[in-house]
Amino acid sequence: MKLLLFADLHLDAPFAWARPETARLRRTNRRETLGRILALADQEGVDAVLCAGDLFEHDRVTPDTVAFLQSSFARTDRRILLAPGNHDWLSPRSPYALADWSWNVHLFRESSLTPFTLDEGLTLWGAAHRAPANTDSFFADFRPDRAGVHLALAHASERSLLGWQEAGKQPHAPFDAAEIVAAGLSHAFLG
Repeated sequence: MKLLLFADLHLDAPFAWARPETARLRRTNRRETLGRILALADQEGVDAVLCAGDLFEHDRVTPDTVAFLQSSFARTDRRILLAPGNHDWLSPRSPYALADWSWNVHLFRESSLTPFTLDEGLTLWGAAHRAPANTDSFFADFRPDRAGVHLALAHASERSLLGWQEAGKQPHAPFDAAEIVAAGLSHAFLG
């Protein structure tokens, strides 16, 4: 099983610090990056592409960006597994909820880890942020309900690394690394 992970593209980010033409170029570069990610997935023959959140900016996403994502994902035969983060959180007004996604897109919709079978005996557990802040740990009380190898996909903050972030930044779905092992997960794909 070959998986490709990416996170934090932040499509439609404002780049408020930049001149308008520079900001526009940066947003264009982000779209091109997604194209390169999907081309790499095809080149490497991966079984699934995993997005660990913050694919777009919930409050700034445009209909054009949603159409771009829909057409980009529809052009590949690879599975696309999306775990919404704190910037692209899942709400009833979210493009995740409103858009029609192609057959190959799986959206994790719950604020707790839910299963997606990658292969016999191999389960990917994913979770979604359902609000832009105050998401609890996805791993603290989690235990798989089946045998096999268990992986996780989420947008989360490992507590020991929070000291490296700028002052005042709120942790999103904070967890301790030991929680991954205690939860019975072999690996966590995080953004």
